[in-house]
Amino acid sequence: MNKVSTLILCLALISILFAGPTKNAISKQPYDTNSRINTKASTGPVHVDDGRALGDILLTIDLAAIGMPGDGNDNAGLTWDGTYLYLVNMYDNNLYVIDPMGPTIVNNSPLLPSSWGIGYEQNPWVTENITHYCYEIGGSGSFYCLQGGAFGMADVSENWQDGELWILAVGGTNKAYKFTVPAGTCTDSIGDPTWTSTSQRGLTYDPWDEKFWVGGWNSNMVWEINTDGTPTGRQFSFNNVASLAYDWQSTLHPEPVLWVATNEASNYIYMVDPDNPQPAITLLWDFEDGLQGWTHTNGLLFPEAWGIEASDYQGVSWQIPASGDSSMWIDSDAAGSGTWVQDTALSPVFVPGATMDWLKYGFTYNDEGISNRVIVGIKYYDGSSWTAVALKTYTADTISECDSVDVSAYNGYNFIQIYFYYDDNNTWAWYAAFDNVMINGDTTGIAEVPKTDEPLVFGFAPDMPTLTKHPVISYTTNTQGKICLKIYDNTGRLIKTLVDRQNEPAGTKTVFWNGKDDNLRNVANGIYFLQLQAGEKSATQKLIYIK
Repeated sequence: MNKVSTLILCLALISILFAGPTKNAISKQPYDTNSRINTKASTGPVHVDDGRALGDILLTIDLAAIGMPGDGNDNAGLTWDGTYLYLVNMYDNNLYVIDPMGPTIVNNSPLLPSSWGIGYEQNPWVTENITHYCYEIGGSGSFYCLQGGAFGMADVSENWQDGELWILAVGGTNKAYKFTVPAGTCTDSIGDPTWTSTSQRGLTYDPWDEKFWVGGWNSNMVWEINTDGTPTGRQFSFNNVASLAYDWQSTLHPEPVLWVATNEASNYIYMVDPDNPQPAITLLWDFEDGLQGWTHTNGLLFPEAWGIEASDYQGVSWQIPASGDSSMWIDSDAAGSGTWVQDTALSPVFVPGATMDWLKYGFTYNDEGISNRVIVGIKYYDGSSWTAVALKTYTADTISECDSVDVSAYNGYNFIQIYFYYDDNNTWAWYAAFDNVMINGDTTGIAEVPKTDEPLVFGFAPDMPTLTKHPVISYTTNTQGKICLKIYDNTGRLIKTLVDRQNEPAGTKTVFWNGKDDNLRNVANGIYFLQLQAGEKSATQKLIYIK
């Protein structure tokens, strides 16, 4: 019996298994197509927390506690039908139906060997990676789905539109491919370098806002993307993503939720907030156009010191997720055995806001193993002196991940700096890189601590660029007090409030604008006007923004 014949026989057995009492126990809850939220959401599970921001965990389902065999490394595809979660468990090649209200396992049934992704179109559809078919649970449909040079096809969309679904390729193009069902005709594909530069694992669709969500354990990121594959600008970090399922009328939460299964030893499914605004990020250093105000301390040049190099400088396996063209690198290996490589990269000094809570960054580090290290830390200025605090130390290989550190304890200080310290311990070691350094909250970038030993002239810096892709806005105030800095479009409409502080010290500051308005939407190219207000003094500056 050949592979295809075996597949047909197995599909027939699976259809029988899901056609009896099991099928009756899994009744899809109908969605109200005229409503984005579920006004009858349950308030029963007391461990459901109110969402605060994009990516916050609302609920955690401990799969081991409800009897799931294996561990979290066995989690594969995940989908949702309005009432139940369906999880592909690669430990025993079974499909587990989970009621999150309990939570409890409703039932489980065998799948084909090497089944992986799952989605929903009238019935669950599952991909398997021996014959590379996508097959229907509770029905008879199946089709060959391998596309784009992939070595396998992973997660499958749900709630796209009748008679079609999308499947995510792993390897090759790393794109998502659209198929008609049950015929299996491939009719379209989408992709963008932001998320196709490395393979993802999870894919799901939000039918109300007409957006996909995609993410995986190689990037440790989850992106919202448009139907043409381009990112919307909304994303969050989430480690070890195995699969995604979007629920736009949750039975557990009054707003839409995103279910996330992870591939790690801890065995959990998470309910995540995809609906609230992205936490305000007013400082973002992506190093696409140079150092962006960062400095370093040892006075040397790359590779003996931190410097800007191509993001794939050490090959794609060490490339930081979503790193664009450039990253900050240091390379003890290239420096040679006779050089002790020690250097600290320092961000521009900035004033933290009251809601600053997380430092986020992309990171990669090849550890040689003889007391080499990279330290990520923060420096704070309390009005009289600077103090450095190590936040996280890396002493083992860290291959291309997104990481974060809680910095909420430091949001009350006058000034802050972020640092990355590299020390090869005078051995011939390897290399490290960081990128996409972000601080969330109402922070404002400051280029230098205010100086009191020279005259201060109120207004904008005379040499400040007015035509820019990455707006860096320098201004000076000569008295301490309330300061407002706002951006208006050419019709006079307020676009963004960059600074609104009651008691800012006098001095020269530099604000970094990320090109978003107060509602976190990307603004269009065009002419904008900066207005600086300090008491009765005001100044205006034209700014031409280009993407």
